[in-house]
Amino acid sequence: MEYTKKQFAAELILILERNKYNISNLANWANKKYYEQLENIRNEKLKQIILDISAMSSDPQFEYTEQELIELAINLIKDSNQIELKTFK
Repeated sequence: MEYTKKQFAAELILILERNKYNISNLANWANKKYYEQLENIRNEKLKQIILDISAMSSDPQFEYTEQELIELAINLIKDSNQIELKTFK
């Protein structure tokens, strides 16, 4: 069964609420989610979003703020095609 943007967004909101924006926990959760759902993720943008979140603990330059993650989740739930991620250089 396909793993959707809306499913991921709902889970992201829950993990933010439970862990109070813990970067290490978020990154580990996203990494685990990526490999658990790899065969079910059909949307390439969603794959990249999950990988970007999983990279947050690698270096502070890869971190998203809690507000950015909440806004991302809201846009995913709205199924917006205008989802913009900040680009890291």
